[in-house]
Amino acid sequence: ANALRDAQELGRRWTSDETDFSSVTIALGHLQHLRRAVSQFDEPGFLPSGPPRRALLAATPGEQHDFGLMIVDHFLHAAGWDVHTCSAVSAEDVISRVSKDSFEIAGLSISGESYLMGLEKLISTIRRTSKNPNIGILVGGQLLIERPELALLIGADATAQHGQDAVKQAERIALSKAS
Repeated sequence: ANALRDAQELGRRWTSDETDFSSVTIALGHLQHLRRAVSQFDEPGFLPSGPPRRALLAATPGEQHDFGLMIVDHFLHAAGWDVHTCSAVSAEDVISRVSKDSFEIAGLSISGESYLMGLEKLISTIRRTSKNPNIGILVGGQLLIERPELALLIGADATAQHGQDAVKQAERIALSKAS
């Protein structure tokens, strides 16, 4: 819980220009080391029977922050999801991937408000072009931690505050879309 608060505070300080690139890079290195150390002690949770659900995770094109995506990737994998995480991809790459492969969830992260309109457009395009016409959209990141009401305004199904919440929301969305 402390590492999550530290990561959120680091994100806040980065977006408000209170912390420089070098400090953020060093701090992220420590957080990634901590994440790997903690993951060694994970106990296997309930794994659903049948083929795993599939999720595509990506940062909003233009975003440089992907630490949160790595955390969500870890938690979804631990819950039995087949997760495909893309770093530093364009909107076209995301659209191409969801139009060729079927995913129950597209998880997108955003840290700054300057990318909000691009994310809204990406969500709309994913819904129109996805191979799975019932794809769910889960969004997260620093901006949505501070302003969760934005998730529905940009066309997402839900937002998540942290990795465990992302699994809960992804499961809820997938179940509601399957009905």
